Amino acid sequence: AALGMMRAAMRGLGHAGTIAKCPDASDPDLLAVVTLGKAHRATARDRERLAAITRRRTTRRDFAPAPLPASLTQAIAALDEQRASIALLT
Repeated sequence: AALGMMRAAMRGLGHAGTIAKCPDASDPDLLAVVTLGKAHRATARDRERLAAITRRRTTRRDFAPAPLPASLTQAIAALDEQRASIALLT
């Protein structure tokens, strides 16, 4: 989702560019290399996607089929007891 938002931001702000995902197998912490390209005319759709970034709260991909570990659900429940803004969806 983060790289999709990066691409939307580049295009919405009027730039072409490239995003190389996981470009260095020896550096597992490096998610991507982003290169800002030449200026381009942002389309209405580009600007709509840029504006949507601040309104997004979730990714639209499927959830993993495996259940959450019990220790994680307990930690989430403890946060809820502290009145944190969190919801557990099962």
